Amino acid sequence: MFAGPHGTQAVRKDDFVKVLPKRHGFFKSLGPRSSRVVALDEAGVDDRCVLVKAHWRMQFESTAARIADVDVYSTYLLQHQQEGLRIVFQLDHDDLTKRVQELGLA
Repeated sequence: MFAGPHGTQAVRKDDFVKVLPKRHGFFKSLGPRSSRVVALDEAGVDDRCVLVKAHWRMQFESTAARIADVDVYSTYLLQHQQEGLRIVFQLDHDDLTKRVQELGLA
């Protein structure tokens, strides 16, 4: 399940995996320099789930714009499973596409 500034939608894992190359291509076209997690705040929900708010900092540089830092925030509901943690729900607090357009990167 994904939610963001434009609404909420259920997404099958297979469909999400199919979209990843297109998303990767879009971000690569913006001139990425780095992406890192600045902070993680977590809160236990129960013995199987944890809620994590992540603060990401992405740095872009393109011929159209100087180096730009973009801070974005996402909240994840993660569930402990046999193979590790699994994202059950992702809430993107920012419209990253809009942010990079405002910076003249896209």
